[in-house]
Amino acid sequence: MSAMRVEGTESDLIEQFHAPGNAEFHLLSITAMIEHLTPVLADVVTQGVSEGPSPPSGLMTPSSCF
Repeated sequence: MSAMRVEGTESDLIEQFHAPGNAEFHLLSITAMIEHLTPVLADVVTQGVSEGPSPPSGLMTPSSCF
């Protein structure tokens, strides 16, 4: 988590970005991010569907938690 820490001017910029007065700008930036990520994620899902299920890899799955 230390990689997510921001110092100095960047911290101030992030604080300003999240300020209540900038809610509209914040919403617009989130909307733009979603618009740009949607085609990428759609390609990932399409690829996964075309490849089909993969063999178990030893990773924790929801069903193995219970």
